[in-house]
Amino acid sequence: MNRISRLSSRQAAAAKLFTFSTRGVATRALPSTTSQPFLSSLTGGEAALPFQIPKDSWLRNGIGNTPLIKVENNIWAKLEGHNPGGSVKDRTLTSIVFSMFREGKLAVKGDTLVLVTSGSAGASLVAMSEALKAVPDLDLNVVVVMPKAYAHKPVPAEIIAMPCTRVFDCDPNGLIETIANGSTGTNVLLMEGVFMDVLAETKTIAAGQNWKMLDQHFDNNSMDGHRSTALELVEQFPGVTDVICATGTGATAAGLVKHLPARVKVHSRPALSGSIDGLSDVNRYGNFCDTTKLKGYDTCIFDATVANNTLAWLKSAYNVDAGPSSGACYWLAKEIRDENPNAQIVFICADGKIAPKPQESFHVTMNNKKNPACTPWPLESSVEGENQSAFGFASHSAFGRYGNRPRHTCLGQISAGSIFSRRFSTSSRNFSTSSESCFDKPPSDDVTLIDNIVIGGGPVGASAAWFLAENEKADGKSILMVHDPQNKGAHEDWSRLARLSFDGPWDEMVLSRHAVSLLDMADEIRSYSSGEPVVPLRPGMLFLASPGTNLAIACEHGEAEFGDDQFIRRDLSELEDLYPGNSFNLPPETLAWSHPTGLCVSPLELASVGRGVAQSYGVDIRAARASVDMSPAGDNLIRVTLSTGEVFDTRNCFVFAGAQGKKMLSDSLARHASNAPLQMPEMEETYITSISTVRYKHRNHPANPVEGSGHVPPPITLGQLEIPDLCAHQANFSVVAEEYGDVLKTRLSGAAGTETIDTVADLYKSNEDQHARDEEMRETYGKFFGTLFPYLETEKPLDFNRCVTYRSHNSNFSGTSLLHKKIGDGATASNLMITPGCFGVGVKFGPALGQAAAAYTYGDELEKGMNVFSSGDDALQVSPTDRIERAW
Repeated sequence: MNRISRLSSRQAAAAKLFTFSTRGVATRALPSTTSQPFLSSLTGGEAALPFQIPKDSWLRNGIGNTPLIKVENNIWAKLEGHNPGGSVKDRTLTSIVFSMFREGKLAVKGDTLVLVTSGSAGASLVAMSEALKAVPDLDLNVVVVMPKAYAHKPVPAEIIAMPCTRVFDCDPNGLIETIANGSTGTNVLLMEGVFMDVLAETKTIAAGQNWKMLDQHFDNNSMDGHRSTALELVEQFPGVTDVICATGTGATAAGLVKHLPARVKVHSRPALSGSIDGLSDVNRYGNFCDTTKLKGYDTCIFDATVANNTLAWLKSAYNVDAGPSSGACYWLAKEIRDENPNAQIVFICADGKIAPKPQESFHVTMNNKKNPACTPWPLESSVEGENQSAFGFASHSAFGRYGNRPRHTCLGQISAGSIFSRRFSTSSRNFSTSSESCFDKPPSDDVTLIDNIVIGGGPVGASAAWFLAENEKADGKSILMVHDPQNKGAHEDWSRLARLSFDGPWDEMVLSRHAVSLLDMADEIRSYSSGEPVVPLRPGMLFLASPGTNLAIACEHGEAEFGDDQFIRRDLSELEDLYPGNSFNLPPETLAWSHPTGLCVSPLELASVGRGVAQSYGVDIRAARASVDMSPAGDNLIRVTLSTGEVFDTRNCFVFAGAQGKKMLSDSLARHASNAPLQMPEMEETYITSISTVRYKHRNHPANPVEGSGHVPPPITLGQLEIPDLCAHQANFSVVAEEYGDVLKTRLSGAAGTETIDTVADLYKSNEDQHARDEEMRETYGKFFGTLFPYLETEKPLDFNRCVTYRSHNSNFSGTSLLHKKIGDGATASNLMITPGCFGVGVKFGPALGQAAAAYTYGDELEKGMNVFSSGDDALQVSPTDRIERAW
C-alpha cells in the first residue's frame, strides 16, 4: 500500500471514527471527547487567571467530556450530570467566575460573590467554591440565594444539607454581619418571594455591601462555557445534525448556536414559568439568547405532564437519572425525528447521569472494519480513594451526588446504557506496579487467542497498533491493544519537543527526518476532525551550549557533516532580532545554532490519533491493566491477563507500557518459575528518572501579541551550559511552549544519578529529603531561567512537577531501539518485544518505533537508523566499566 492510498484510508478512518481524541480533554480531547481541557477552552485559559489552579483540581481537568449515550435510533443523550457539580451549570458558572477574575471584577482576596438561583447553578457554585479553597492565597466568600419556596426541592435541599454551607433562613442581616466580621466560606440565604422578586432584592443588598453579583442571566461569558460542549458534540458524534437543549438562562442554547458548526441546528421550546424546573421563556430576560436562531422556538411550549412522562421512560428504559427539563428535551428529540427520520439528534440532559445497577456491566460499540458487530469493552473500575462509587467512578468533591463522571477512556460510538468519556481525572491513580494487585476481577476460565497484543496506549503502543493493523499483511489477523489511562505517561502530557538530530550520528539524523514526517502525518489526520492539533506550534529550534560540552561538539559535527544550510550558527547578538519579544541574557562564550524544524508536540493528542486510527482499522482497544505470563496451554504461547478478568493468549506480545515495562516483566518472573522464558536480561540495565519541570508565563503573550509588536513565540530551546554560579552541575535543559506560546514548560535535569527512582509509583512518595531536594531545585530553576531568559515570569512559577523518563545504562541502546525476544522455535515460536528506554525522545520517535515494531513483525524492511536488538545476544553485554549514567 503506497502512502497516498494509506493516507486516503486514514482520511476515511478519521472521518468515520474521530468522535474523540485523548488530552483526554483527550480532551485531550479532548482529549476522548475533546482535545483540550475545559479550562483551556475559556478565553485566555489558565494563563489569564491571577492565580494558579492546583494540578489535581477538577477545575483544571474535570469539567466537561461528559458521556454521550444512544437511547433510540438516531437519538443520543449527552449526560451533563457527570460534571463535578452535577449539571451543565458547571460549564456556565466556571466560565463566568473565571472571567470575573480575569477581567478584575473579582479580587483574589476579600470579595464576596453572590448568585441567585433555583438550584443547579447553586450546586455548581458551591462545588466550585469548595474547590477554590485549595488555591493558595485565594480568599473568596460565596453566597447562594434561593427562594425559600424552593427549599424542599431535591437540589436546593441537598445544598442546604451540605456540611460546608452556612444557612441563613430569611436573615440577610445575619449574613451581612457574619461576612463583615471577616468570616469566609460558602453561605446559603433563603428569602421569601418569587424568583424575580428575590433576584431584585438581592441585587439591592449586594450593591449596598459592595458584593459582586454573578448574573448568569446577563453575563455574555456564560456562552463561552459551551465552546467545550460544542467541541465535544462534534468530536463524539461528527454526524450530528440537530441538538436540543432547554432554555433556563439561555446560556446553553446561545453558546451552542455560537460555537457549533452552522450545519447543526439548535432547537428549544419555552415553558410556562414554574411549570418545569430549569425551563422558562427566555425572552422575558431580553438577554444574549436570540430565540430567532433556535429552530421552532415559538411554535409550541413544553408541557410539564409530557415532560415527566418522557422522563420516567428515560429512567426505566435507559437507567438515566435526570430532571424534568431533560424529559422535555427527550420528547422534542422524538418529535424532530418523526418529522425527519434521517436526522441525527443529540439532546442535552442538563443534569442527567447514569444510575448504575448492582452488578451491571457496560459495553461500548466500536467501529470495526473486520467485524462490524458490537464488540464488548468492559470499563475498568480501579480508582483509589474514599470517594468511589460501586462502579469505580471517583467523585471530584466530598458531595455525595457530585462528580460521578467516569474516569476511563472509551473510544467510539456508544450503545444504550454505556458510558462515554474521553477525559480522565488525574487526582487519584492506581499503578500496575504490583503483581498482587493486578486484578479487579478474578481471571476468566475462557481464553481468547489473539494474533497480536499491544500493551500500552501511549505514542509507541498506539502507533504500533496502528501500523500493525494498517499493514497489508494484517488481513485476517486479530489485534488487541490494552491501554491503562490511569497510569502516568506521555499519553497524558501536553507538550514535548521534536526536532532533527543534529547532535546524533548520521543514521539517527536520517531517522529523525522520517520521525518528523510521521508526526506531520498524525497532525494531518487530526486536521480531518475538530480536535486539537498534534503539533499546535512550530517555533523552530535553538541549540545553546558551552564550549567543549557534548552538545557543542555534536552540533559542531552536525554543522560540518550534515550539509543542512538551515542549521545555522548564530551570534548571540542576533537572537532578539530572530525572535522578537524574547530577551536573552546568555554568557558571552555561549555557542548557538538555529534550525526552523522544531515542533511542540502534544503526546496526548499524538497517542489519541494513534488509538483512533488503530481502532478504525479494527483494533480491539481495552481500558485495563495487564499482566504477562507464559501460558499454561503450552506451545510457547504468551498469556495476557487483564484487570477486568479477561484472559488472552498470543504469539506476538508488545510490552510498550513505557517505564512500567521493566516492572511488568520482573513481576512475571517473580510470580512463577514457568515465566523464565520471558526474562530479558538487558532490561536490568533500564532505570527510571523523575525529571522536574516548571511552567512559567511569557511576559509578552506571543499568542496574542500587541498589534505591531512583531512578537513571536520563543523557539524550542535545548541547551547544555556550564554556569556554576547559576547551577552547580552541568545544566541540561529545555524550554518548550505550551498554550501557543503564552506558557512555557522548562526542564532542568539534576546531576547525574540524583533523580533515579526504582518504580513509577516512587514518583508519588513524599518524604522530607525529597521535599528538600525539590525546594532546592525550584530555587535553582528560578535563578537559572530567570537570569538567562528574562522573557519568562520566573518570579511567578505556575507549578513544579516531576515526570517520568526511562533510560538504560547499556550504551548499545538509544531512543531508536527496540528489544525483541524469540521464545521457542519454528511454527510454535512466540515473540516478545519491549522498548529498553525512551531516553527523553519517546514522543519524537514514538510513531517511528511503532512502525518499526510492525515492520519487524511482518518481515518488512526497517527505516534507516532504527534498531531491533535480539535479547540474549552476547554483543549486548556491557562490562561494569562501560555502563553509562545519562543525565539528559
